[in-house]
Amino acid sequence: MFGNVINRHDLITLVKTMKYIKLKELFSRIFHKKQERVKATWDGQSIPYWPIELQKRVNYLVSKNPDIDYFEYIRRKYLSGRDSLIALSLGCGSGEDEVMWAKQGHFKTIDAYDLSESRIKMATRRAKEEGLDGILKFYVRDIVKLEVKKEYYDIVLVGSSLHHFSPLEKVISIINESLKPNGYLFICDFVGPTRFQWTDRQLVVANALLSILPDRYKKTMRGDYKKKIFRPGYLRMILIDPSEAIESSKIMPLLHKYFEIVELKEIGGTIINLVFTKIAHNFRPEDAIAKRFLRICADVEDLLMEIDDIESDHVVAICKKVSDPKGKVKI
Repeated sequence: MFGNVINRHDLITLVKTMKYIKLKELFSRIFHKKQERVKATWDGQSIPYWPIELQKRVNYLVSKNPDIDYFEYIRRKYLSGRDSLIALSLGCGSGEDEVMWAKQGHFKTIDAYDLSESRIKMATRRAKEEGLDGILKFYVRDIVKLEVKKEYYDIVLVGSSLHHFSPLEKVISIINESLKPNGYLFICDFVGPTRFQWTDRQLVVANALLSILPDRYKKTMRGDYKKKIFRPGYLRMILIDPSEAIESSKIMPLLHKYFEIVELKEIGGTIINLVFTKIAHNFRPEDAIAKRFLRICADVEDLLMEIDDIESDHVVAICKKVSDPKGKVKI
């Protein structure tokens, strides 16, 4: 409908949403300025439950060991024997990742920035509670307007935030300029379709897998049932969070332009995330049947990525600064 600016699935979702939020709140969100809507979204954001089996699968795709996550993999391979490093973290949220990095003992300082004042307060409190406030420094900033010292940082850390930045090339240019020669950018992020405009193949496979799940596994936290996966309309995406996946499909081309990609780990999420978003809480570790369904879905995604039938929507990338970025990016 209208080039997917809005579609019938959005209208159905809107009607359902009206049961849970007041009309005043809805109109307030519609007429907020873009940056205010982004802040409002992330001020109320919490980390959703994700089955441990899927977490271990991602670990394996990164390190070939289900018990070694990407933090530990990077620490062993790229930080071993190094200390007093100075790092920059962009889109740090409430600081969970930054605490993990700081605990490794390799960093002298991690300067971390986020747009959400409430999440920065949480991050600052967490750092103090962990005794890491001497290493972790949190600041409220608009990343696009951030001014950083040139060639100052050894490492730049970006965890699931790069796909929220726009103009993206400006942010990546800031990252490149902030790094010392031969400095590293560590990324774990969504690089899939911009504005979640899923491919036809993704939707066919994800909906087929959703259809085989028993109803007890399809119940959402609101009490209704997840019946179908669809492309969200552009208007819905902009109203909920104008920053969500705003230029995500440009991430990989721009990384290739500005950096040498030393390692690229494709960790999927192309099918898995579509299927289990909003219903993952039903797949508890003590449920043997749930584990088997998780394995089936993971196997399907792995196979389709292996034969290049689908691309990986999420990656872990180890990028090294280059002194001479390449020419115009073809997106």
